[in-house]
Amino acid sequence: MVWALLLAAATLFSSGAVMAQDLDGLDRHGNITLKKETLTGNWDQLRGELLSRGVYFRAGYMGEMFHLDPRRQGSQTRYFGYADFELHINPQKLFGGPDGHFFFYVTLLHGNRFQPFIGSVHDLSNIEGRSNLFLMQAWYDQHFLDRRLAVLFGLYDIANEFDYRESAQLFLNGAFGTGVDLTESGDAGVPTYPLTTLGLRIRVNPTPNWYYLGAVLDGVPGDPRDPGGTQVILDADDDGVLFMNEIGYQSEERRLGLNKAGIGSWWYTKRFPDLVEQDGSGNPRTRTGTQGIYLFAEGTLYMEYKRSKQGLKGFVRAGFSDQDVNALSTYFDTGLEYTGLLPGRDKDKAGIAVSYLFFGDKYKQQQRAQGIVIDNPEVLIEATYRIRVMPGVFLQPDVQYVFNPVARRGATDTLSVGFRFGLNF
Repeated sequence: MVWALLLAAATLFSSGAVMAQDLDGLDRHGNITLKKETLTGNWDQLRGELLSRGVYFRAGYMGEMFHLDPRRQGSQTRYFGYADFELHINPQKLFGGPDGHFFFYVTLLHGNRFQPFIGSVHDLSNIEGRSNLFLMQAWYDQHFLDRRLAVLFGLYDIANEFDYRESAQLFLNGAFGTGVDLTESGDAGVPTYPLTTLGLRIRVNPTPNWYYLGAVLDGVPGDPRDPGGTQVILDADDDGVLFMNEIGYQSEERRLGLNKAGIGSWWYTKRFPDLVEQDGSGNPRTRTGTQGIYLFAEGTLYMEYKRSKQGLKGFVRAGFSDQDVNALSTYFDTGLEYTGLLPGRDKDKAGIAVSYLFFGDKYKQQQRAQGIVIDNPEVLIEATYRIRVMPGVFLQPDVQYVFNPVARRGATDTLSVGFRFGLNF
Protein backbone atom coordinates (compact mmCIF):
# COMPACT_ATOMS: atom_id res chain seq x y z
CA MET A 1 0.00 0.00 0.00
CA VAL A 2 2.88 2.37 0.80
CA TRP A 3 4.43 2.03 -2.63
CA ALA A 4 1.11 2.14 -4.47
CA LEU A 5 0.23 5.45 -2.85
CA LEU A 6 3.74 6.76 -3.48
CA LEU A 7 3.50 5.90 -7.17
CA ALA A 8 0.09 7.52 -7.44
CA ALA A 9 1.33 10.67 -5.74
CA ALA A 10 4.41 10.85 -7.95
CA THR A 11 2.27 11.07 -11.08
CA LEU A 12 0.79 14.34 -9.73
CA PHE A 13 4.09 16.24 -9.45
CA SER A 14 3.99 19.87 -10.46
CA SER A 15 6.32 22.81 -9.77
CA GLY A 16 6.28 24.41 -6.32
CA ALA A 17 8.09 24.61 -3.03
CA VAL A 18 7.92 22.04 -0.30
CA MET A 19 5.01 22.53 2.10
CA ALA A 20 5.47 24.55 5.27
CA GLN A 21 5.76 21.56 7.60
CA ASP A 22 8.96 20.21 6.12
CA LEU A 23 11.32 18.94 8.81
CA ASP A 24 14.19 21.19 7.74
CA GLY A 25 14.79 22.89 11.07
CA LEU A 26 17.50 25.09 9.56
CA ASP A 27 14.82 26.83 7.50
CA ARG A 28 12.67 27.40 10.59
CA HIS A 29 15.37 29.07 12.73
CA GLY A 30 16.65 32.46 11.55
CA ASN A 31 18.48 35.32 13.23
CA ILE A 32 15.23 37.11 14.16
CA THR A 33 14.03 34.05 16.05
CA LEU A 34 17.38 33.72 17.80
CA LYS A 35 17.23 37.32 19.00
CA LYS A 36 13.60 37.37 20.09
CA GLU A 37 12.86 33.88 21.40
CA THR A 38 16.02 32.72 23.19
CA LEU A 39 17.42 33.78 26.54
CA THR A 40 20.99 33.95 25.28
CA GLY A 41 20.33 35.66 21.95
CA ASN A 42 22.63 35.44 18.95
CA TRP A 43 25.93 35.18 20.87
CA ASP A 44 27.41 38.28 19.23
CA GLN A 45 26.45 36.96 15.77
CA LEU A 46 28.12 33.55 16.34
CA ARG A 47 24.85 31.64 16.14
CA GLY A 48 23.86 33.50 12.99
CA GLU A 49 27.24 32.72 11.43
CA LEU A 50 26.92 29.02 12.26
CA LEU A 51 23.38 29.03 10.88
CA SER A 52 24.56 30.50 7.58
CA ARG A 53 27.00 27.58 7.40
CA GLY A 54 24.31 24.99 8.01
CA VAL A 55 24.61 24.38 11.76
CA TYR A 56 21.98 25.18 14.38
CA PHE A 57 21.74 24.00 17.98
CA ARG A 58 19.70 24.85 21.02
CA ALA A 59 19.05 23.66 24.57
CA GLY A 60 15.99 24.03 26.73
CA TYR A 61 14.35 23.06 29.99
CA MET A 62 10.72 22.57 30.98
CA GLY A 63 9.41 21.88 34.44
CA GLU A 64 5.90 21.40 35.75
CA MET A 65 4.22 21.02 39.12
CA PHE A 66 0.71 19.67 39.61
CA HIS A 67 -1.52 19.29 42.63
CA LEU A 68 -3.45 16.06 42.00
CA ASP A 69 -6.75 15.78 43.84
CA PRO A 70 -8.68 12.54 43.19
CA ARG A 71 -12.16 12.30 44.66
CA ARG A 72 -12.47 10.19 47.82
CA GLN A 73 -8.72 9.75 48.39
CA GLY A 74 -5.68 11.76 49.46
CA SER A 75 -4.18 14.40 47.21
CA GLN A 76 -0.53 14.86 46.22
CA THR A 77 1.72 17.51 44.68
CA ARG A 78 4.37 16.30 42.24
CA TYR A 79 7.09 17.81 40.05
CA PHE A 80 8.52 16.61 36.74
CA GLY A 81 11.33 18.10 34.65
CA TYR A 82 12.58 17.76 31.09
CA ALA A 83 15.87 19.01 29.63
CA ASP A 84 16.57 18.75 25.90
CA PHE A 85 19.28 19.46 23.36
CA GLU A 86 18.98 19.46 19.58
CA LEU A 87 21.49 19.77 16.76
CA HIS A 88 20.73 20.39 13.07
CA ILE A 89 23.32 20.09 10.29
CA ASN A 90 22.76 20.88 6.60
CA PRO A 91 25.63 19.26 4.67
CA GLN A 92 24.92 21.31 1.54
CA LYS A 93 25.50 24.57 3.39
CA LEU A 94 28.30 23.22 5.57
CA PHE A 95 30.62 21.68 2.96
CA GLY A 96 28.80 21.71 -0.39
CA GLY A 97 27.40 18.22 0.16
CA PRO A 98 23.97 16.82 -0.71
CA ASP A 99 20.72 18.64 0.02
CA GLY A 100 19.89 16.92 3.27
CA HIS A 101 19.38 17.37 6.98
CA PHE A 102 21.03 15.63 9.94
CA PHE A 103 19.13 15.85 13.22
CA PHE A 104 20.08 14.75 16.74
CA TYR A 105 17.85 15.14 19.80
CA VAL A 106 18.70 14.20 23.41
CA THR A 107 16.41 14.43 26.44
CA LEU A 108 16.96 14.09 30.18
CA LEU A 109 13.85 13.29 32.25
CA HIS A 110 13.59 13.48 36.03
CA GLY A 111 10.98 13.77 38.76
CA ASN A 112 7.82 12.05 39.97
CA ARG A 113 5.29 10.79 37.43
CA PHE A 114 1.65 11.89 37.55
CA GLN A 115 -0.28 9.25 35.60
CA PRO A 116 0.18 6.22 37.94
CA PHE A 117 -1.28 8.23 40.82
CA ILE A 118 -4.30 9.39 38.79
CA GLY A 119 -4.96 5.97 37.25
CA SER A 120 -6.07 7.27 33.85
CA VAL A 121 -5.22 6.19 30.32
CA HIS A 122 -4.85 9.88 29.49
CA ASP A 123 -1.35 11.22 30.16
CA LEU A 124 -1.62 14.33 32.33
CA SER A 125 1.66 15.57 30.84
CA ASN A 126 3.14 15.18 27.35
CA ILE A 127 6.69 15.33 28.78
CA GLU A 128 6.14 12.73 31.50
CA GLY A 129 8.18 9.53 31.30
CA ARG A 130 10.62 7.35 33.20
CA SER A 131 13.54 9.31 34.64
CA ASN A 132 16.44 8.69 32.30
CA LEU A 133 18.72 10.05 29.59
CA PHE A 134 17.48 9.29 26.05
CA LEU A 135 18.88 9.75 22.57
CA MET A 136 15.41 10.19 21.14
CA GLN A 137 16.21 11.05 17.54
CA ALA A 138 19.18 10.62 15.25
CA TRP A 139 18.33 10.64 11.55
CA TYR A 140 19.26 11.88 8.09
CA ASP A 141 16.67 13.27 5.66
CA GLN A 142 17.71 13.44 1.99
CA HIS A 143 15.81 15.76 -0.37
CA PHE A 144 15.21 15.08 -4.08
CA LEU A 145 13.35 16.66 -7.03
CA ASP A 146 13.56 20.23 -5.82
CA ARG A 147 12.43 19.08 -2.34
CA ARG A 148 9.22 17.47 -3.54
CA LEU A 149 10.52 14.07 -2.41
CA ALA A 150 12.37 13.34 0.84
CA VAL A 151 13.66 10.06 2.28
CA LEU A 152 14.57 9.82 5.97
CA PHE A 153 16.31 7.01 7.84
CA GLY A 154 17.31 6.68 11.48
CA LEU A 155 16.01 6.88 15.02
CA TYR A 156 12.71 8.65 14.36
CA ASP A 157 9.75 10.09 16.27
CA ILE A 158 6.58 9.89 14.17
CA ALA A 159 5.02 12.83 16.09
CA ASN A 160 7.26 15.21 14.10
CA GLU A 161 5.06 14.71 11.05
CA PHE A 162 2.35 12.05 11.40
CA ASP A 163 -0.92 13.03 13.10
CA TYR A 164 0.43 16.54 13.72
CA ARG A 165 -1.90 19.47 14.49
CA GLU A 166 -0.16 22.74 15.28
CA SER A 167 -3.03 24.27 17.29
CA ALA A 168 -3.20 21.18 19.54
CA GLN A 169 0.44 21.57 20.63
CA LEU A 170 -0.54 24.22 23.18
CA PHE A 171 -2.08 21.63 25.50
CA LEU A 172 -0.12 19.76 28.16
CA ASN A 173 -2.10 16.51 28.16
CA GLY A 174 -0.46 13.90 25.95
CA ALA A 175 -3.74 13.01 24.24
CA PHE A 176 -3.61 16.17 22.15
CA GLY A 177 -0.31 15.22 20.56
CA THR A 178 -0.31 11.79 18.93
CA GLY A 179 -3.81 10.31 19.35
CA VAL A 180 -4.34 7.84 22.20
CA ASP A 181 -5.57 5.21 19.73
CA LEU A 182 -2.00 5.22 18.37
CA THR A 183 -0.05 5.53 21.61
CA GLU A 184 -2.03 2.64 23.17
CA SER A 185 -1.63 0.31 20.18
CA GLY A 186 0.65 -2.70 19.74
CA ASP A 187 2.98 -3.89 22.51
CA ALA A 188 4.40 -0.48 23.44
CA GLY A 189 2.63 2.02 21.18
CA VAL A 190 3.98 3.66 18.06
CA PRO A 191 7.53 5.10 18.12
CA THR A 192 7.06 8.50 19.71
CA TYR A 193 8.17 10.31 22.85
CA PRO A 194 9.81 9.03 24.96
CA LEU A 195 10.53 5.73 23.12
CA THR A 196 11.53 5.84 19.46
CA THR A 197 12.98 3.31 17.05
CA LEU A 198 14.65 2.88 13.68
CA GLY A 199 12.52 3.67 10.70
CA LEU A 200 12.40 4.69 7.05
CA ARG A 201 10.10 7.57 6.11
CA ILE A 202 9.16 8.83 2.64
CA ARG A 203 7.55 12.21 2.07
CA VAL A 204 6.06 13.31 -1.25
CA ASN A 205 4.79 16.81 -2.08
CA PRO A 206 3.05 16.61 -5.48
CA THR A 207 1.93 20.24 -5.03
CA PRO A 208 2.71 22.89 -2.40
CA ASN A 209 -0.55 22.09 -0.58
CA TRP A 210 -0.79 18.29 -0.74
CA TYR A 211 1.47 15.70 0.84
CA TYR A 212 1.87 11.96 1.33
CA LEU A 213 3.79 10.37 4.23
CA GLY A 214 4.74 6.71 4.40
CA ALA A 215 6.91 4.97 6.99
CA VAL A 216 8.19 1.49 7.82
CA LEU A 217 9.36 1.11 11.44
CA ASP A 218 10.33 -1.46 14.03
CA GLY A 219 7.06 -2.70 15.56
CA VAL A 220 8.19 -2.33 19.20
CA PRO A 221 10.09 0.82 20.24
CA GLY A 222 12.77 0.24 22.87
CA ASP A 223 12.64 -2.83 25.11
CA PRO A 224 9.35 -3.18 27.09
CA ARG A 225 11.16 -5.47 29.57
CA ASP A 226 13.87 -2.86 30.22
CA PRO A 227 12.49 0.63 29.47
CA GLY A 228 15.58 2.53 30.62
CA GLY A 229 17.57 4.60 28.12
CA THR A 230 17.73 4.30 24.34
CA GLN A 231 17.58 0.74 23.03
CA VAL A 232 17.16 -0.51 19.49
CA ILE A 233 16.27 -4.21 19.23
CA LEU A 234 15.40 -5.45 15.76
CA ASP A 235 13.60 -8.79 15.93
CA ALA A 236 11.29 -9.46 12.98
CA ASP A 237 9.69 -12.48 14.67
CA ASP A 238 8.97 -10.92 18.07
CA ASP A 239 8.54 -7.25 17.14
CA GLY A 240 7.07 -7.35 13.66
CA VAL A 241 6.91 -4.21 11.52
CA LEU A 242 4.76 -1.08 11.75
CA PHE A 243 3.53 0.52 8.51
CA MET A 244 2.14 4.06 8.58
CA ASN A 245 0.54 6.17 5.87
CA GLU A 246 -0.92 9.66 5.82
CA ILE A 247 -2.33 11.81 3.04
CA GLY A 248 -3.23 15.41 3.73
CA TYR A 249 -3.74 19.00 2.72
CA GLN A 250 -2.06 22.04 4.28
CA SER A 251 -2.44 25.68 3.28
CA GLU A 252 0.79 27.53 2.49
CA GLU A 253 -0.04 30.30 4.97
CA ARG A 254 -2.52 30.87 7.77
CA ARG A 255 -5.91 32.00 6.49
CA LEU A 256 -9.57 31.88 7.45
CA GLY A 257 -11.06 28.44 6.98
CA LEU A 258 -9.31 25.11 6.66
CA ASN A 259 -5.56 25.17 7.31
CA LYS A 260 -4.81 21.45 7.45
CA ALA A 261 -6.62 18.12 7.13
CA GLY A 262 -5.42 14.54 6.85
CA ILE A 263 -6.32 10.88 6.95
CA GLY A 264 -3.89 8.23 8.13
CA SER A 265 -3.64 4.50 8.66
CA TRP A 266 -1.42 2.18 10.71
CA TRP A 267 -0.83 -1.55 10.60
CA TYR A 268 1.32 -3.91 12.69
CA THR A 269 2.42 -7.19 11.10
CA LYS A 270 3.00 -9.02 14.41
CA ARG A 271 0.49 -11.59 15.68
CA PHE A 272 -1.43 -10.47 18.79
CA PRO A 273 -3.59 -12.42 21.26
CA ASP A 274 -7.33 -11.84 21.05
CA LEU A 275 -8.66 -10.13 24.18
CA VAL A 276 -11.42 -12.70 24.71
CA GLU A 277 -11.58 -15.53 22.18
CA GLN A 278 -9.70 -18.79 22.83
CA ASP A 279 -8.58 -21.69 20.66
CA GLY A 280 -9.37 -25.38 21.23
CA SER A 281 -6.59 -25.66 23.84
CA GLY A 282 -7.95 -22.78 25.93
CA ASN A 283 -5.22 -20.37 24.90
CA PRO A 284 -5.99 -16.91 23.50
CA ARG A 285 -6.68 -17.00 19.78
CA THR A 286 -4.03 -15.04 17.88
CA ARG A 287 -4.76 -12.42 15.24
CA THR A 288 -2.47 -11.59 12.34
CA GLY A 289 -1.66 -7.94 12.79
CA THR A 290 -3.75 -5.08 14.08
CA GLN A 291 -4.68 -1.82 12.41
CA GLY A 292 -6.54 1.45 12.61
CA ILE A 293 -7.29 4.74 10.88
CA TYR A 294 -7.42 8.36 12.01
CA LEU A 295 -8.74 11.64 10.58
CA PHE A 296 -8.05 15.21 11.66
CA ALA A 297 -8.62 18.81 10.64
CA GLU A 298 -7.70 22.23 11.95
CA GLY A 299 -8.49 25.71 10.80
CA THR A 300 -8.67 29.41 11.59
CA LEU A 301 -12.10 30.48 12.79
CA TYR A 302 -11.39 34.17 13.40
CA MET A 303 -8.57 36.64 12.65
CA GLU A 304 -8.34 40.02 14.38
CA TYR A 305 -7.24 41.54 11.08
CA LYS A 306 -5.99 40.30 7.71
CA ARG A 307 -2.86 38.09 8.02
CA SER A 308 -2.95 38.56 11.79
CA LYS A 309 -1.37 36.00 14.10
CA GLN A 310 -3.99 36.95 16.68
CA GLY A 311 -7.23 35.05 16.49
CA LEU A 312 -9.08 31.80 17.10
CA LYS A 313 -8.10 28.38 15.75
CA GLY A 314 -9.80 25.05 16.24
CA PHE A 315 -9.03 21.37 15.72
CA VAL A 316 -10.83 18.04 15.69
CA ARG A 317 -9.61 14.44 15.46
CA ALA A 318 -11.10 10.95 15.43
CA GLY A 319 -9.35 7.57 15.49
CA PHE A 320 -10.62 3.99 15.16
CA SER A 321 -8.71 0.83 16.03
CA ASP A 322 -9.16 -2.95 15.85
CA GLN A 323 -11.22 -4.06 18.86
CA ASP A 324 -10.06 -7.68 18.82
CA VAL A 325 -6.65 -6.91 20.34
CA ASN A 326 -6.77 -3.23 21.36
CA ALA A 327 -8.49 -1.77 24.41
CA LEU A 328 -9.68 1.35 22.58
CA SER A 329 -12.25 1.18 19.82
CA THR A 330 -12.66 4.93 19.18
CA TYR A 331 -10.83 8.09 20.14
CA PHE A 332 -12.12 11.65 19.67
CA ASP A 333 -10.84 15.08 20.63
CA THR A 334 -11.56 18.70 19.79
CA GLY A 335 -10.32 22.06 21.02
CA LEU A 336 -9.92 25.80 20.57
CA GLU A 337 -6.80 27.98 20.78
CA TYR A 338 -6.80 31.79 20.87
CA THR A 339 -3.62 33.83 20.36
CA GLY A 340 -3.71 37.32 21.85
CA LEU A 341 -6.93 36.96 23.81
CA LEU A 342 -6.08 39.74 26.30
CA PRO A 343 -5.28 43.31 25.18
CA GLY A 344 -1.56 43.95 25.10
CA ARG A 345 -0.73 40.23 25.33
CA ASP A 346 -0.50 39.46 21.60
CA LYS A 347 1.77 36.40 21.97
CA ASP A 348 -0.04 34.71 24.85
CA LYS A 349 -2.16 31.67 23.99
CA ALA A 350 -5.34 30.46 25.69
CA GLY A 351 -7.01 27.12 25.02
CA ILE A 352 -9.67 24.65 26.02
CA ALA A 353 -9.99 21.08 24.76
CA VAL A 354 -11.79 17.80 25.46
CA SER A 355 -10.79 14.20 24.75
CA TYR A 356 -12.93 11.02 24.78
CA LEU A 357 -11.70 7.40 25.01
CA PHE A 358 -14.26 4.75 24.01
CA PHE A 359 -13.34 1.18 24.92
CA GLY A 360 -14.13 -1.87 22.79
CA ASP A 361 -16.67 -4.53 23.76
CA LYS A 362 -14.01 -7.26 24.07
CA TYR A 363 -11.89 -5.12 26.39
CA LYS A 364 -14.95 -4.38 28.56
CA GLN A 365 -15.69 -8.11 28.67
CA GLN A 366 -12.10 -8.89 29.64
CA GLN A 367 -12.20 -6.30 32.42
CA ARG A 368 -15.54 -7.54 33.75
CA ALA A 369 -13.97 -10.99 34.16
CA GLN A 370 -11.48 -9.29 36.51
CA GLY A 371 -14.18 -7.47 38.44
CA ILE A 372 -13.75 -4.10 36.72
CA VAL A 373 -16.86 -2.61 35.12
CA ILE A 374 -16.42 0.04 32.40
CA ASP A 375 -19.78 1.59 31.60
CA ASN A 376 -18.66 5.02 30.33
CA PRO A 377 -15.85 6.48 28.24
CA GLU A 378 -12.86 8.09 29.93
CA VAL A 379 -13.15 11.84 29.36
CA LEU A 380 -10.54 14.57 29.84
CA ILE A 381 -11.12 18.35 29.84
CA GLU A 382 -8.19 20.78 29.85
CA ALA A 383 -8.04 24.58 30.08
CA THR A 384 -4.68 26.32 29.77
CA TYR A 385 -3.03 29.72 29.23
CA ARG A 386 0.57 30.19 28.04
CA ILE A 387 2.18 33.48 29.08
CA ARG A 388 5.21 34.72 27.16
CA VAL A 389 7.15 36.22 30.06
CA MET A 390 10.15 37.37 27.99
CA PRO A 391 12.10 36.09 24.98
CA GLY A 392 12.84 32.42 25.60
CA VAL A 393 10.70 32.14 28.76
CA PHE A 394 7.07 31.09 29.21
CA LEU A 395 4.79 30.22 32.12
CA GLN A 396 1.67 28.13 31.61
CA PRO A 397 -1.05 27.66 34.28
CA ASP A 398 -3.15 24.58 33.54
CA VAL A 399 -6.28 22.85 34.84
CA GLN A 400 -7.36 19.31 33.91
CA TYR A 401 -10.23 17.09 35.01
CA VAL A 402 -10.51 13.41 34.11
CA PHE A 403 -13.83 11.58 34.37
CA ASN A 404 -14.02 7.80 34.81
CA PRO A 405 -10.28 6.92 34.79
CA VAL A 406 -9.91 3.21 34.01
CA ALA A 407 -6.18 2.42 34.06
CA ARG A 408 -6.15 1.38 37.72
CA ARG A 409 -8.68 -0.42 39.89
CA GLY A 410 -10.39 2.01 42.26
CA ALA A 411 -9.31 5.15 40.39
CA THR A 412 -11.73 8.07 40.72
CA ASP A 413 -12.40 11.35 38.93
CA THR A 414 -9.41 13.65 39.44
CA LEU A 415 -8.87 17.41 39.34
CA SER A 416 -5.29 18.45 38.53
CA VAL A 417 -4.18 22.07 38.91
CA GLY A 418 -0.66 23.24 38.18
CA PHE A 419 1.67 25.02 35.83
CA ARG A 420 4.53 24.46 33.40
CA PHE A 421 7.47 26.78 32.78
CA GLY A 422 9.87 26.70 29.86
CA LEU A 423 13.33 28.09 29.14
CA ASN A 424 14.86 28.25 25.65
CA PHE A 425 18.58 29.07 25.78
